[in-house]
Amino acid sequence: MKTNLIVTVFFACLHQNVSANELGLLEKDCFNEWKTRQWVLGEDKTPAYEVPRFAKGIKQICETRARLFKTNPDISPYIQGRIAESAPYIFSGDNKAYESLIMKIEERSSKPQFSGAYMRD
Repeated sequence: MKTNLIVTVFFACLHQNVSANELGLLEKDCFNEWKTRQWVLGEDKTPAYEVPRFAKGIKQICETRARLFKTNPDISPYIQGRIAESAPYIFSGDNKAYESLIMKIEERSSKPQFSGAYMRD
């Protein structure tokens, strides 16, 4: 009986480590996918991933998304939305604010919405 408990605990710990490794890979994949979007900042069009504070905020959002995805697979592990709605949150460094933004974006309809003269995603 004691051996079964040890084996069970061992595999439970092993599963947690694999999950943590997978989350780390998902966070990196999220960040790398975001870099391909070529977001730019300022009048000089500096690539956003070259601005350390901005890149750090995106990494934190990717961490939050991966964590939320682990508990709810309906939440995308990748950055959603546009720079205009994400930028105010990125410099905050507040995980609660990141979660709020993610949930707001995830709750939007997946269909394009027409409002006035502009299409919104």
